[in-house]
Amino acid sequence: MSTAPAVVIGPGSVGCGVVAATLEAGGHPYALVARTEEAARRLSRSPARVRHVGQDRSSVLHPSLVLALDDVRLRRLVGAAPMLFVTVGSGQARTVAPDLARALAGRRTPASVLVCDNRPGAAEVLRALVAEHTVGPVAPHRFAGVLVDRIANRPGPEPDHVVVEARGALRVDRAALGGQVPVLRGLDGVDDFTAHLTRKKFVFSAGHASAAYVGGLAGHATLPAALADPVVRTVVREVLREGREGVAALFGDELGGTDDDLDRTLERFRCPALADPAAAGRSRPASQARARRPGLRPGARGPRRRHGPGGPRA
Repeated sequence: MSTAPAVVIGPGSVGCGVVAATLEAGGHPYALVARTEEAARRLSRSPARVRHVGQDRSSVLHPSLVLALDDVRLRRLVGAAPMLFVTVGSGQARTVAPDLARALAGRRTPASVLVCDNRPGAAEVLRALVAEHTVGPVAPHRFAGVLVDRIANRPGPEPDHVVVEARGALRVDRAALGGQVPVLRGLDGVDDFTAHLTRKKFVFSAGHASAAYVGGLAGHATLPAALADPVVRTVVREVLREGREGVAALFGDELGGTDDDLDRTLERFRCPALADPAAAGRSRPASQARARRPGLRPGARGPRRRHGPGGPRA
């Protein structure tokens, strides 16, 4: 195992609650990279606290270093890092690309850039943006998508507090890495990455959006309350079932899952401990629904309306 720290760009709910916590649990040193110097100082003063829902435990992260994206030390860290995670969220790839390109230019060996973004093609988008700021060829570096199959949120105004599902894997596109998946417990290589992305979008994400939308129309203020309503629960389960059948038709019954899997997904939506902010817009299946539906958030009082899409963190 390399003693050089892994690098995590984007210390948000996924960066801290899933990726950094996974690295720490596996005994891997890591550095957290924030977008601004102010954010890096804040995280250095107040390390992230992670509550692992389902295991009834909490932990405090202990990164080897916290620095800003434009820090001159980033090039040295990236030059030696055994793995590099980018967890900046949807729409932020262009922001990090220039500094990432400069840092990658200092490597003597190909880097494994693991892009935690549930959008199809996100890794290739980041590769293309990095190439725009690269003087030499970017081809030797391997950019691979990573599917985050855990809900992770910051439930309140405290930026150092993250809640995350204790179970669930990081699924990385094995082919994009040339079959060379970094050794890390909780990081699983999959051969058909597109199939897993499709399942996430048309089962989990479609069901989650439906729970928020239909529950809001029924006058429920929270996801647990919405899914305690037999009518709402029946509609959402039907959405999950239809999505599962479509995935099974395309990729086989094993990936499509079972009825028990659908019930477990419903229970994930209902979990109030995750404080899952449906109003933040988690991978909605239809843009019109995103614009219209009342948002639901566990613990919130009264329905409120969203104003534009946000990025998925599950």
